[in-house]
Amino acid sequence: MMVNNILATDMENHFGSVSTLSRKLETTGVLMANSEDATLICGMMLHAADVSNPAKKWEYYTKWIDLVMQEFYRQGDREREVGMRITKGYDRENPTPQSKFQNGFMAFVVQPLYECLHKTEYLDLSVQLEQINDNLAIWAKRALEEESGMS
Repeated sequence: MMVNNILATDMENHFGSVSTLSRKLETTGVLMANSEDATLICGMMLHAADVSNPAKKWEYYTKWIDLVMQEFYRQGDREREVGMRITKGYDRENPTPQSKFQNGFMAFVVQPLYECLHKTEYLDLSVQLEQINDNLAIWAKRALEEESGMS
């Protein structure tokens, strides 16, 4: 279970896990007494914790953004050094606008993950989902301001 939980935090497994849980919720449901279901839910909860920054109040969320982006840029620098293709959004020489990067991450990764987990019995993530929506609205407003400022 520990190995599964660690692997569950790997973004490569994200979409497959969300899809698997969604299918289970729509068909057979999730039974925590079933070890396969429990393993899936535990792994996804750890993954949700790993990407939880956008589910925090704006003032706390934004304190971590610069630190996370520096980590991503260091990875991009290393990818450049060894001749690899630089992961999208990790290139400090060609940065993605922060509002676009965060909006995409939240809308396509964090929000669907939290919505899916929220549908499982005993997990109430309504507070976190409300905060994600509030933060998405702030990023959308900033993106519009950036666009109008460029015109």
